Amino acid sequence: MPPTHEIALTLDDGAAEIQRLTAASDAFCDRHGVPEGARMALALALEELVTNVMMHGGAGALPVDVGIRMADGMIEARVEDGGAAFDPLSGADPDVEAPVEERRIGGLGVLLVKQLMDETRYERVAGRNVVTVRKRADAAK
Repeated sequence: MPPTHEIALTLDDGAAEIQRLTAASDAFCDRHGVPEGARMALALALEELVTNVMMHGGAGALPVDVGIRMADGMIEARVEDGGAAFDPLSGADPDVEAPVEERRIGGLGVLLVKQLMDETRYERVAGRNVVTVRKRADAAK
């Protein structure tokens, strides 16, 4: 994690690690007076991104590094893993209007992240997957 991140966590596998991530995210939001809507959006997005790495990242993905900081009135969170190159933002969004039996499996969590955050970006940096999400710190929703 770059030293500019106010919160820097290294997470292994398991529900306890997700709980630790949520507690750190909440503490960060408390320090910065982040409204409930933005706080919830951040927590849900981080949980989804990290859980996806834990469940689908494959060999070498763990541990997951997470950094959270304030930048230009935005909450910026960065999720990094060492798994095989994979851009979770590149796939087509699932058709949520299609009948359930016709929908493809997967993609709803990433769609949720895209909808909750103001910005989402994927990069491959030094052999690592890096997803950066940003949310206006004063966002009510």
